[in-house]
Amino acid sequence: MTRRVSIEKQPDGSYVVTDLDKQVTAEAEVAVQNIPGWASWTEAETLAYIESEVVDLASAKTVLKAMARMVIALRNKAWPHLEG
Repeated sequence: MTRRVSIEKQPDGSYVVTDLDKQVTAEAEVAVQNIPGWASWTEAETLAYIESEVVDLASAKTVLKAMARMVIALRNKAWPHLEG
C-alpha cells in the first residue's frame, strides 16, 4: 500500500514530513468522541431507539447524520487513504 505524505518547507529551510494517513486515523479517533452515546448501545437498543424516536423526516435526518459521522470515522480509521 502506498502511504500519503505531505512535505512542507519551513522558513528556516528545513522540511517537515507529515504522514497524512496517520493524521486521518488520529482525526478519526477524535471524530468518534463526537458521536452520540448511542454509538455504544447494542444493536437491539439502537433499533428500539430508532423505532420509538424516529417519527418524522427531521428526526430521521438527525439519526442519519449521526450515523454518517460514525461511518466516516470508521472508514478513516480502517482506510485512511480513502479520504479526500
